[in-house]
Amino acid sequence: MISREYRLYHYTCSCKLQLILEGRAFWPQFCAEDFQWMNNGMPLYLMVPMVSFCDMPAELSEDHQDAYGCFAIGLSKKWGRSKGVTPVLYLDDYLREKGPLIKCFPPFQSSNNPRPLVKTDYGCFWGLLPYFKPVTGCFPDGRTGTEHKDFDEEMEWRFVPPKFQDHIYNIDLFDEDQKVKAKQKNEETRSSMLAFVEEDVEVIIVPCDKERKCLISKFPEYKKKVKIWKEIGVIK
Repeated sequence: MISREYRLYHYTCSCKLQLILEGRAFWPQFCAEDFQWMNNGMPLYLMVPMVSFCDMPAELSEDHQDAYGCFAIGLSKKWGRSKGVTPVLYLDDYLREKGPLIKCFPPFQSSNNPRPLVKTDYGCFWGLLPYFKPVTGCFPDGRTGTEHKDFDEEMEWRFVPPKFQDHIYNIDLFDEDQKVKAKQKNEETRSSMLAFVEEDVEVIIVPCDKERKCLISKFPEYKKKVKIWKEIGVIK
């Protein structure tokens, strides 16, 4: 039986992995999250400042690599917990048959042009918003808008910088101006980088031996920790 990992993995691309290792920190950025479950099934995407991890067994990560990148860095859960990284709470909204958690959630008042989120509308739920995710929802793919995804399979953990927890806002994924502004807003979160030290890193996984040699040449201190997926034994 394959059990959940004692590590937290962050999946990314080659260039971003190198930036993470150079700075020894993760940069929290605003990501579009599906909140249709809070809007009676009508489209609603909120931008949440975060760094995402998962404790999915690495050998079961093929689909996760396709979605987020085939380079991964694994850090200890002890490090994650000390930094405030926490599992997300998955909410069931199967075919609009709302689960008990969704039923007790304050309704989101919407219109064709949703007004900005107001903290006082949500009471004690406001602080939990960054950590909610539907079991099944839409994943913004950056090209066609959204695609269907089973989020609970990702076993996500999330870091939301305390300084920016109140900065959640709505976005129209099909408005190019809004998407440009969202990228600019990421500059604000540079002040809340999620730092680590070399000892916190337990493994770095890359696609092939060529990539391993390239990474080790730039970061020789991680030589013993760099592996390729073939050595991990990804299950197809």
